[in-house]
Amino acid sequence: MQTSSVPPTPLKSRLCFAAALLIILCSCSGGGGSSGDNSSTPPAVSATCEDVGASPWVLNSTPCRSAHAAIVQLKISGLTENAVCSATLISSTAAITAAHCFTTFAVAHSEILANGIEVAVSRVVLHPQAQKTAREYLNDVAIVHLASPVEAAQMPLLTSRQVTSGEMVSIFGYGIDDQGQQGILHGGNMRITSVTSTHLSAFYDGSGSNACFGDSGGAVLSSASVDGLPIFGIAGVISSGSNGTCANNDLNLFANLQTDAMIQFILNEVPNVGIV
Repeated sequence: MQTSSVPPTPLKSRLCFAAALLIILCSCSGGGGSSGDNSSTPPAVSATCEDVGASPWVLNSTPCRSAHAAIVQLKISGLTENAVCSATLISSTAAITAAHCFTTFAVAHSEILANGIEVAVSRVVLHPQAQKTAREYLNDVAIVHLASPVEAAQMPLLTSRQVTSGEMVSIFGYGIDDQGQQGILHGGNMRITSVTSTHLSAFYDGSGSNACFGDSGGAVLSSASVDGLPIFGIAGVISSGSNGTCANNDLNLFANLQTDAMIQFILNEVPNVGIV
């Protein structure tokens, strides 16, 4: 739950990075189903550009080349205003994002930008209990169905173990960075401070990374150990922050994708989603 009395700030229209940079590691991303023995202990590594199907831009830096990446830009157009969010491909024809990206204004049309190609959104399914309260967005999840398949990486859901308080997770999105630029895929790390049935929470105190405008709908990743290797999956969706400037003392809320009800919602819409 948010401790601030201010309304939730949607992170729609990015990851604001401090001095600590994500170190690029040579690990492989997970695909569809898992095999072998899964460990309940998270491997002590962070997701890298390669883990979401992208290439590192510069060694030891956080920007990623977004070609073929599972994390995509979501462009939403209305009659009088537009918005940009992030989303994650979970199949060749479906992506998961934040529901509030589609509820702030009347949407005329939308598309994703994947592998340098714009692909139209044919249908959006909001979580049936998605809602905004005075403090937070609840069940802030939507499935975006695409008009044609995308040739890019896909991320599985992390279901074999639960993310816990104190754990470091990796976040990815296209939002505003510390240089004021938007539209570049970045990845960073945040430490989970609390876990509820609706949210994974992470507090930004000025060190590490923080989500910001344009990161809404982006991926929150953690890993399971499969045959001794870390395989990354989606545990949450970037939802909102308590600080409208994305500065210090910002409480981030990520929609929790790990409850049975949420997993079933996703499976109903995308039966072929990968599981790890």
